[in-house]
Amino acid sequence: MSLVKKIILWNYIRHNLETLSFYFGISSLLFISIFLLSNTVYALPKSTGIIIPLYADPGGEWEKVIYAKKTHPSVPVLVIINPNNGPMPCPNQDYIKGITDLKSAGIFTLGYVSTNYTARNHSDIITDVDNWKNCYPNIDGIFF
Repeated sequence: MSLVKKIILWNYIRHNLETLSFYFGISSLLFISIFLLSNTVYALPKSTGIIIPLYADPGGEWEKVIYAKKTHPSVPVLVIINPNNGPMPCPNQDYIKGITDLKSAGIFTLGYVSTNYTARNHSDIITDVDNWKNCYPNIDGIFF
Protein backbone atom coordinates (compact mmCIF):
# COMPACT_ATOMS: atom_id res chain seq x y z
CA MET A 1 0.00 0.00 0.00
CA SER A 2 1.39 3.37 -0.96
CA LEU A 3 2.15 6.05 1.61
CA VAL A 4 -0.63 8.28 0.26
CA LYS A 5 -3.20 5.48 0.63
CA LYS A 6 -1.98 4.78 4.16
CA ILE A 7 -2.36 8.46 5.11
CA ILE A 8 -5.86 8.62 3.60
CA LEU A 9 -6.84 5.42 5.41
CA TRP A 10 -5.39 6.70 8.69
CA ASN A 11 -7.30 10.00 8.39
CA TYR A 12 -10.50 8.11 7.61
CA ILE A 13 -10.07 5.81 10.63
CA ARG A 14 -9.14 8.70 12.93
CA HIS A 15 -12.17 10.76 11.83
CA ASN A 16 -14.54 7.79 12.38
CA LEU A 17 -13.03 7.05 15.79
CA GLU A 18 -13.47 10.68 16.82
CA THR A 19 -17.09 10.62 15.63
CA LEU A 20 -17.79 7.31 17.39
CA SER A 21 -16.18 8.53 20.62
CA PHE A 22 -18.27 11.70 20.49
CA TYR A 23 -21.52 9.73 20.07
CA PHE A 24 -20.49 7.16 22.65
CA GLY A 25 -19.71 9.99 25.06
CA ILE A 26 -23.02 11.74 24.35
CA SER A 27 -25.06 8.55 24.66
CA SER A 28 -23.28 7.57 27.88
CA LEU A 29 -23.75 11.03 29.34
CA LEU A 30 -27.45 11.11 28.40
CA PHE A 31 -28.03 7.60 29.70
CA ILE A 32 -26.35 8.38 33.03
CA SER A 33 -27.96 11.80 33.40
CA ILE A 34 -31.47 10.44 32.84
CA PHE A 35 -30.93 7.98 35.66
CA LEU A 36 -29.27 10.52 37.95
CA LEU A 37 -31.97 13.13 37.39
CA SER A 38 -34.74 10.61 37.93
CA ASN A 39 -36.32 10.18 41.36
CA THR A 40 -36.52 6.44 40.77
CA VAL A 41 -33.88 4.04 42.02
CA TYR A 42 -33.07 1.35 39.46
CA ALA A 43 -31.81 -2.05 40.49
CA LEU A 44 -30.52 -4.80 38.29
CA PRO A 45 -33.17 -7.46 37.75
CA LYS A 46 -32.65 -10.78 39.46
CA SER A 47 -34.26 -12.67 36.60
CA THR A 48 -34.01 -12.72 32.85
CA GLY A 49 -36.25 -10.23 31.09
CA ILE A 50 -37.23 -9.21 27.63
CA ILE A 51 -36.56 -6.18 25.41
CA ILE A 52 -39.22 -5.43 22.81
CA PRO A 53 -38.75 -2.98 19.93
CA LEU A 54 -42.36 -1.75 20.01
CA TYR A 55 -42.26 0.07 16.68
CA ALA A 56 -46.04 0.26 16.25
CA ASP A 57 -48.58 2.92 17.08
CA PRO A 58 -50.38 2.58 20.43
CA GLY A 59 -53.18 0.07 20.26
CA GLY A 60 -53.31 -3.66 19.63
CA GLU A 61 -49.60 -4.53 19.83
CA TRP A 62 -49.09 -2.37 22.91
CA GLU A 63 -52.09 -4.02 24.58
CA LYS A 64 -50.59 -7.46 23.88
CA VAL A 65 -47.34 -6.42 25.61
CA ILE A 66 -49.28 -5.03 28.60
CA TYR A 67 -51.31 -8.25 28.82
CA ALA A 68 -48.13 -10.37 28.70
CA LYS A 69 -46.55 -8.27 31.47
CA LYS A 70 -49.67 -8.56 33.65
CA THR A 71 -49.77 -12.30 33.01
CA HIS A 72 -46.08 -12.65 33.95
CA PRO A 73 -45.45 -9.83 36.45
CA SER A 74 -42.10 -11.17 37.63
CA VAL A 75 -40.54 -10.94 34.15
CA PRO A 76 -38.81 -7.58 33.57
CA VAL A 77 -40.01 -5.99 30.32
CA LEU A 78 -38.37 -3.08 28.49
CA VAL A 79 -39.92 -1.58 25.37
CA ILE A 80 -38.41 0.79 22.84
CA ILE A 81 -40.95 3.12 21.26
CA ASN A 82 -40.24 4.45 17.77
CA PRO A 83 -43.09 6.49 16.35
CA ASN A 84 -41.14 8.28 13.63
CA ASN A 85 -37.41 7.43 13.94
CA GLY A 86 -37.59 9.63 17.02
CA PRO A 87 -40.38 11.51 18.75
CA MET A 88 -43.42 12.53 16.70
CA PRO A 89 -44.70 16.07 16.66
CA CYS A 90 -45.79 16.51 20.20
CA PRO A 91 -47.61 15.92 22.23
CA ASN A 92 -49.55 13.03 20.72
CA GLN A 93 -52.35 12.02 23.09
CA ASP A 94 -52.36 8.39 21.88
CA TYR A 95 -48.68 8.07 22.79
CA ILE A 96 -49.13 9.84 26.12
CA LYS A 97 -51.91 7.41 27.06
CA GLY A 98 -50.03 4.41 25.64
CA ILE A 99 -46.83 5.23 27.55
CA THR A 100 -48.85 5.77 30.74
CA ASP A 101 -50.54 2.38 30.27
CA LEU A 102 -47.18 0.66 29.69
CA LYS A 103 -45.68 2.28 32.78
CA SER A 104 -48.76 1.42 34.88
CA ALA A 105 -48.23 -2.22 33.95
CA GLY A 106 -44.62 -2.01 35.21
CA ILE A 107 -42.97 -1.85 31.80
CA PHE A 108 -39.71 0.10 31.47
CA THR A 109 -40.13 2.45 28.47
CA LEU A 110 -37.45 3.99 26.22
CA GLY A 111 -37.89 6.43 23.34
CA TYR A 112 -35.91 5.81 20.15
CA VAL A 113 -33.64 8.47 18.63
CA SER A 114 -31.95 7.79 15.31
CA THR A 115 -28.25 8.55 14.89
CA ASN A 116 -28.27 7.35 11.26
CA TYR A 117 -25.26 5.18 12.09
CA THR A 118 -23.51 8.21 13.68
CA ALA A 119 -23.87 10.26 10.46
CA ARG A 120 -26.65 12.46 11.84
CA ASN A 121 -25.92 15.98 13.07
CA HIS A 122 -25.49 15.87 16.85
CA SER A 123 -27.66 18.98 17.40
CA ASP A 124 -30.58 17.17 15.70
CA ILE A 125 -30.03 14.21 18.02
CA ILE A 126 -30.04 16.47 21.08
CA THR A 127 -33.24 18.12 19.80
CA ASP A 128 -34.92 14.70 19.52
CA VAL A 129 -33.80 13.76 23.04
CA ASP A 130 -35.18 17.06 24.35
CA ASN A 131 -38.44 16.50 22.45
CA TRP A 132 -38.86 13.06 24.00
CA LYS A 133 -38.35 14.42 27.50
CA ASN A 134 -40.51 17.53 26.96
CA CYS A 135 -43.37 15.85 25.08
CA TYR A 136 -43.41 12.50 26.85
CA PRO A 137 -41.88 13.16 30.29
CA ASN A 138 -42.90 9.78 31.69
CA ILE A 139 -40.52 7.76 29.48
CA ASP A 140 -37.65 6.17 31.37
CA GLY A 141 -34.85 6.98 28.96
CA ILE A 142 -33.55 7.05 25.40
CA PHE A 143 -32.41 4.29 23.06
CA PHE A 144 -30.04 5.28 20.21
